[in-house]
This record gives sequence, structure tokens and C-alpha cells, in this order.
Amino acid sequence: MEQGRRDFLKKSGVAVTGMAMLPQVLAAKRKQGKRPNLIYVFPDQMRRQAMGFWKKDKYRNLLNGDTDPVHTPSLDKFADESVVFTQVTSTSPICSPHRAMLFSGKYPHKNGVLWNCRADRENQLDPEAECFGDVLKKSGYSCGYIGKYHMDKPEANDPDRPGYYVNGATRPEQRCWDAFTPVELRHGFDYWYSYGTFDVHKNPHYWDSNGKKHEPGIWSPIHEADKAISYINNEENQRDEEKPFFLVVSMNPPHGPYYGLKDTDEDVFNEFYSKEKQPDVDELLNRPNVPADFGKCRKAVRYYMSHVTGVDREFGRIVEAVDKSGKADETIIVFASDHGEMMGSHGKMGKTQLYEEAFGIPFIVRYPEKLKPATSDLLMDTPDIMPSLLGLMGLKDSIPEDVQGADYSKFFLKPKKKGGKPEVALFITHGNGRRGLRTDTHSIMLSDKLEEGITLFDNIKDPYQQTPLDIDKNKKLSDDLLGKLANRLREIEDPWFVDKTRSDVLPYGKV
Repeated sequence: MEQGRRDFLKKSGVAVTGMAMLPQVLAAKRKQGKRPNLIYVFPDQMRRQAMGFWKKDKYRNLLNGDTDPVHTPSLDKFADESVVFTQVTSTSPICSPHRAMLFSGKYPHKNGVLWNCRADRENQLDPEAECFGDVLKKSGYSCGYIGKYHMDKPEANDPDRPGYYVNGATRPEQRCWDAFTPVELRHGFDYWYSYGTFDVHKNPHYWDSNGKKHEPGIWSPIHEADKAISYINNEENQRDEEKPFFLVVSMNPPHGPYYGLKDTDEDVFNEFYSKEKQPDVDELLNRPNVPADFGKCRKAVRYYMSHVTGVDREFGRIVEAVDKSGKADETIIVFASDHGEMMGSHGKMGKTQLYEEAFGIPFIVRYPEKLKPATSDLLMDTPDIMPSLLGLMGLKDSIPEDVQGADYSKFFLKPKKKGGKPEVALFITHGNGRRGLRTDTHSIMLSDKLEEGITLFDNIKDPYQQTPLDIDKNKKLSDDLLGKLANRLREIEDPWFVDKTRSDVLPYGKV
């Protein structure tokens, strides 16, 4: 009798203990099964060199040449908590083509965006493409987009003025750039606060999920950070609290205009970049490949760097909101850009160049639960970003079959891993007919115009790319690089390979 009672109590104790532990077990299972959040912040036209942490001892020798004397305290802190990639590039360093590659995982000729989107160009992200937001929406995510989109062909679909383009135009030849994106072209994003492209930084406008236009009258990165923080905290029930979320924040600065206080945040400018604080503008233009007589960059650089510092401040607010929310460990935060900025180097402004200033972009990834702070020299094309992040999120099996990019998430997890790393990063510009690539040590480029010749740089010995190598004297090297370029163009079925463009030097038949 006593033995039976003891057995009963013993079994009951096990049962009670098991019941007591049940919430912990279920919580552990939920945590194990829950996908991470992803926040992707990418300001427009921010070059890789424009981050202050490169001047710290542990980062100082990781880039070729000197970096910008810019104030970025938020990014400096973020870098110390993240994997910092030193060689990620913008495969097609111009706004729309980069964005379309980022979200589709495909190269321009496959995703429909060969050049910047405009009303008079048949150029738009393929509506049928299964893009980043589509994949995550199907995987149970809430998806939000804030800021510049620039992947649509503008149509006469202004919600407030049917039959008009959003800039008031009535005909495509009037070249409207800005666009309202209808629901069917949002590729999985259920929260929408965006516009096509509109370069008036202190008077931005946005269309929300329901097509209502908003004009906040404030420097755009401030407003976009406010909206991002509200989304993270779900202050207006913008998302399903039970689901993980994917949030894109696409800030327009430091993209131009950058020629006056009307363009930038005055507090930032006055604190760091005014003539009183920085009397010698040439100290800001510290790269020796900037011609001494090139005046345009001397008018712009103070405001460009002010843009960068202002973006840094707003990015810091977004990261702080994540940290305060208690979601830091389960949230991947990426800081990147769509392309760089020449800012006077080689006598040029803007982008679309193979030069490091335009081709190289920031790419920094923080994921406390899985990534330890480190640096990585991984070469990665823009179409590789989507599948790599999906792989990092545990969604490798959800990567669409027609994605051309590769999943390099194993190099995020083990940044010093060597085997299997790509040897080259492609350079493609359809608008001016150029192809090229970059390796760990060299860059090479050629045009579809034979008279332009072949440009070859040794990026180690010539970090500012001021002295092109003689092709005839470096024939073995150039032949090797051109062979690798031909091979990659074949692999992605690039139009140059299909048409055998520049087959006089590209050995398509031998790869």
C-alpha cells in the first residue's frame, strides 16, 4: 500500500515537474523555430570609403588607399559589432539596376532593369519575378518598405490625378522619373511608405499602403528613421506581431543634390563641415586622384559628407530602437548602399564607373545570435546578396530556382573560410556598353566600342587607379582576366556572350 502511494507520488512529481517545465520547452522550441527579423538599410550613392571606422587601427589597412575624413560614430560602433565586408561591389553601379539585382537575385538582362527607370524607357523590374519580399512573404514574414524604390516604369497612375504621371506629365516622352507603385508591383511588401525617385531632400513625398500621399516637410532620412522605428515597435499595428519581419529602409542622401544647406541637415553641416569647422576643403578631398583644378567636387564635398554623417545619425537611431526593443539577438541588420560616388576622383562625379570610389559599397552585417564581429574580403556580386541573406536566415530551400546569384552565407558565418570563395566580381553597365571584373588584386574593363581599348589596374600597387597597365606588356595577366570575364558572362548568359561581343579579345569559345 505504502509502495503504491510512493510510486504514485513519484510519478505525479515527474508529471508536475514536466508540466512546470512545459512553458520553457515550448519557448525553446518557438525560439528554435522562429526565423530572424531582417532590416536592410541602404542609403543611395554612399561610397565604401565614406565611413570613419576605416581609420581605426584594426581596419586601417583593409582598403586600398586613404579613406574619407568623415564623422560616422553610429557606423563606427556598428562595425565593431558586425561582420564588415571589405570587397563587396555594386555589379551595375547605378540606382535602378542595382536595386533590381538586389531584390531579384538576377542580373539586369534577366530581371528587366538594364538602366535607370524612366517613363520613356521600357525598363522595369519583372512583375512575374519572385523577389526578396515575395519569398519572405510566402515564408510567413511581415514585409515593409520605406523610402526610395526606383524599380518601376513610371505610368500615368497618380492616385490623386488619374491620367497624369506623378510629376504632372501626361506623355512618356516628358521623361517622368518618379513613380507611384501600385499594389500588384510591390513584390510582397504589405507595408508601403515609398516613392520612385525624387531628389528634393528637405521636401520629400511618399505614398502609403493605401495610395495616400504624404509630404512631411523634413529632411528625408529623419522622417524615414521615424517611420522605421515606428514599424520596429509596431506603434500603429503596421505588422503582425506574431510574425518575423523584413524591413527595407532606402534613404536618398547622400545621393545628390549636395550643393547647399537647402539639401542637407544644417545642424550636422554646421557642427562638422562648415568653413569655420573645416577651413581647407582639400583636406576633405584627400584622395590624390582628385585633380587640383576640378572645382565641382570642391563645391559639393562638404554637403556630401554632411549627408553621410546625417544618414549615420539616423541609422544609429534605427539600431538603437532594435536594441531597446529586446529583438537585437534575433534581428539581422544590414547596412549597405546601391553604389558609390566619384566625388572628383579622376575628374568625375557620380557613378557608373569601375573605379573603386563608384564600384565599391559598404556592406556590414550584424546578427548577434549567429555572427561574431569580424572582417571579410569576400568578393560578392549584387545578385548574391538576396540568396546569401536567405541562407543566413535558414531559408536556403526557399531561394527561387531561377535566381542567378549564389548563397555565400557560409562565409558570413565563417568569414576567414577560404575554400569555395568567388575569384571575381563582375562589372556590368548596359547604358554605356561596358563589361569588366575585379579580383582581390586587379580590375579590368572593356567597352563594346573597339576604339576605347582595355583598361587594366593593379589595385595593390596603384590603389588610386591612376596608372593603367600596358596590355601588351601584361598580356599573360590580361588574357587570364579576360578569360575569367568571358567565363562569367557565359555563366550568366549575358547579352555579350549571346552576341559574342568583343570576341576579338574575349575567348568565349575557349571557356
